Amino acid sequence: MCVWSDRTEVNFIEAAAAGASNAIALVANIAANLMAFWALLQFVNSTLTWFGQRVGVERLTYQVL
Repeated sequence: MCVWSDRTEVNFIEAAAAGASNAIALVANIAANLMAFWALLQFVNSTLTWFGQRVGVERLTYQVL
């Protein structure tokens, strides 16, 4: 049997509020990771486009590869 000693909630409302507070941090973390991943993909796409223009390949993008 597992007993959590750091819980201070005494009723359903407090437990739901604590869970919602924890969920907000989780959702913010997921959103930050998605934005970072999207920015990395945009960087790769822009780099490929730049490189394609230098070697004479028009519209070289990540989608083409």
